[in-house]
Amino acid sequence: ASGEGREGRGPARSPEFQASALGYRSCAHKGRAPRVWRPDSMAEAEAAAQLGRQLRQAVTANATASGQTSIKAARELVSLLSRETPTTPRVHALAQILEDEEQRYEDLCGDNSSSHRAGYPIGRILSLVQDEDDLLEKLGHNHLLDRSKGPALHAACLRLMRAILSVTGFQYPLTEDAVVDKLRLWALGPDAEGDEEAAVGTVLAAAHDARAAADAAHSAAKNAEGTPTHPLAVAAAVRAEAEALRVKTYATACLAVALEAEDVASAMVRRGVMGALMRPLREQLCDGKAVEGADVAEELASISGSASGGDRSAADKANEADLAAATAAGEMLDSDEDKATALVAQLCARGATDGARLAERLTEARLRGVAALGEFIECFGAALAAGATEVGLALIHGPPAGCDGTDWPGGWPQEAAQQRLATTSTAPDGSKTYSRRVGLPGNPQLPESLAALCSLLAHRKFCVTFVDRGGVKTLLALPKGQLTHNGFNRCLFGVSQVSQAMERLLAPPASSAGVWAARCVAAALEALDGGHDHARRHASLFLSLSFPFPAVLDAFDAQGGLRSLLNLLRHAAQLAAGATATAKQTASHACHALRQYIRAHLHRRINLCVSAGFGSGASGGRRASAGDHRTPGPGHRAVDLGQAATDRNLRLATHDPRVAASLLKSPWLVMDAFVAQDGHLVMLALLNVAPGDRHFHDCVPASLSVLRAATLHPGARAATASAVLSDPSHVPAMQVLMDIAARAAGAQDSEAVIDSLHVVCNLVAPPPNMGAVAAAATAFDPDPFGSSSFDPFGSSFPSSSLGGGTDAGTDIPSGRSSTSRNSARMRSISARSSSVGSLRRPFDIRPCIASRSAPSAATASGSSTEKLPSASMAYVMLGPFFFFSLLLRRRSPSSSPSSSTRYESDLSDRPDRAHTSG
Repeated sequence: ASGEGREGRGPARSPEFQASALGYRSCAHKGRAPRVWRPDSMAEAEAAAQLGRQLRQAVTANATASGQTSIKAARELVSLLSRETPTTPRVHALAQILEDEEQRYEDLCGDNSSSHRAGYPIGRILSLVQDEDDLLEKLGHNHLLDRSKGPALHAACLRLMRAILSVTGFQYPLTEDAVVDKLRLWALGPDAEGDEEAAVGTVLAAAHDARAAADAAHSAAKNAEGTPTHPLAVAAAVRAEAEALRVKTYATACLAVALEAEDVASAMVRRGVMGALMRPLREQLCDGKAVEGADVAEELASISGSASGGDRSAADKANEADLAAATAAGEMLDSDEDKATALVAQLCARGATDGARLAERLTEARLRGVAALGEFIECFGAALAAGATEVGLALIHGPPAGCDGTDWPGGWPQEAAQQRLATTSTAPDGSKTYSRRVGLPGNPQLPESLAALCSLLAHRKFCVTFVDRGGVKTLLALPKGQLTHNGFNRCLFGVSQVSQAMERLLAPPASSAGVWAARCVAAALEALDGGHDHARRHASLFLSLSFPFPAVLDAFDAQGGLRSLLNLLRHAAQLAAGATATAKQTASHACHALRQYIRAHLHRRINLCVSAGFGSGASGGRRASAGDHRTPGPGHRAVDLGQAATDRNLRLATHDPRVAASLLKSPWLVMDAFVAQDGHLVMLALLNVAPGDRHFHDCVPASLSVLRAATLHPGARAATASAVLSDPSHVPAMQVLMDIAARAAGAQDSEAVIDSLHVVCNLVAPPPNMGAVAAAATAFDPDPFGSSSFDPFGSSFPSSSLGGGTDAGTDIPSGRSSTSRNSARMRSISARSSSVGSLRRPFDIRPCIASRSAPSAATASGSSTEKLPSASMAYVMLGPFFFFSLLLRRRSPSSSPSSSTRYESDLSDRPDRAHTSG
């Protein structure tokens, strides 16, 4: 499915190629085979992604059956920790199970931002832990604030809280201020603002317990030099240092989760937290200093591997004996319950085995903290002073060439997007061996690096510097995989938020601007066609903010992007209530992107009509016709696509007779492609499912804005007027629009009411000056309803009216009265209605309002811009609506019973409007 979405991408070559890429073929291409278009490619992509996850889960479960064993072992540990006094080995064992299952889930499903954990062992284990409220309060609150528990149990509890909170997010016990303050002191040390007060004196002293214990152990080892107990004292000092590092690492990780809450971040943002997190990253990534905690890992490995039997303590020997016995017992068991009991015994006997990864987890925790605080303006100055620019560029460039003594050419390896660059591997006997791989100092992972970079891109100065120093080029060259879909598209969205950065990226020469625009658009379209909701959401946001740049708009059209955008919206409308909240929010962002796309093309079309000097003979018509794909002005300068600018463009199209004539003379390939791909039906379907759904609510103004611009085009107007939604609703377009108007009026949403009535008026009859142009064009046609006449509900133009002939480029005659002509046409209509039948074709009410909508001589010549009085404007707009109401009453016997019943029952459900249906 994704391959179909990427079909036709590449640089623009010609208007014919662009029309083909848009999914539309003009009359000149009717002899060729039409492009195959698959409307449900988005559904197939999601189904394939879900099937792949289920297959991977089934294969893993059938191969090892470790998931059930882990769940039973976790249940036993939770029961033991709840009933008995918690011990350090048991807390570490439960944390180890959570970490292993989370890593297994990430390997299966990819990005850890997805929400499918409920069907996996990690989700069931988290439910077991969270259901025990007393356990969380005991380990995450009471034990952390109790100084008598010691650094070892503090480290174990913090590790467990990190394993839970890094997955579930901000929750108790991080809601307690005392816990957050102690986490900050453990992670960053005291600051100069309030930490010396008596109120936090006890907390400050408790935060120094782990460090003080490590210092005391080092002093004891130094004093024992030359004695038989010196090796044991050194080992004790190394373990105490490891506990202090463990406390700092997991406290930083829990603090990073707490900073994701806005109230906690607001309280911490002015206390030097950003600088304390950024400086160590700069020192290890840019300055070449040693990674904090790396020496502790090496010392732990040395004392565990080189110590002989005589140098080991009695406790070490007992633990090794218990581990050997538990391992041997587990190999002889068959039932899951017995294996779970053996696993618990094995993990408790082994103790904490995370020493080699403490330095990596500390780097990861700091990156998460930067990602949580990076968007705050108050701390951006501290981030820049601490080296945020250098850190961001180092993270995006990845491992340098020749790192670790290898022949690595530089950059992130492909495996970094598929799995984490682990420095550990599991041996057949279950033990972990450690080996270095290509990576940055501290082994930061690509997902956390992209998250930290994205938060910093919210600041204009950083974003512009990032673009100037080639950051976007490096970003686009990153490997793509299941771990990077979300972060990569978030970074693209971050760049598009700063218009100055986009201008720098798309600045001349034009060749390079087109290349970068094409590559960015290709990446966004790849995300739209993929199966990751968060990636699709940020890709839609990127396109919404990038469409004001003509270079991006051209690249989007050249690569057939309209198809991917409509497929996403079509899939969301088909699912309707069955879609997830994330999918609905993504559809809302995609609908806004489509509105910006249509606005950008409307602006370009109006701008070409105004700037080409229309009305100056046949050459002006040719310029307007050939300029549909020409970029007016520099492609790197954003155009104004706001509501006020769009209203001006719509008023020019509907109230300026010369602009209206120019619009009708030239084809609009973009709108033809929109209609050919059933874009109008997608918009109506979204409007039909939006009432009562808070997630689809934002789709209403965007869809109405798209339809209002689309119904200026004769082909789109005809297709929308005759559109009827498919199963199961079978609702006609007019009923959808009037229902939206009625609901918006009840909700006092005047803008939605006005937009929906504008669309209704456009469907009933062309806009005023377009109707006048049509009347002038058909005045010389003896057969107004023949195949060659101009029909406001038709989709083609005759070669003898506005598209060619000797009068193709002439203006509309100014000041000519059309009363007699309209009277003659009304008699002709009446005669034809009696002979042909009034229900054979759409009722043409254009002549009835031509005398009201035809511009005066002064208006047509452009010498006067006086607006119509409000009463006259209302009469012109609502007159066609009243005619259409009479026409609906006339056609009511042939209307769909199901649709009528559904509409009337919907009105009768509302007490304040029950009388209206009667």
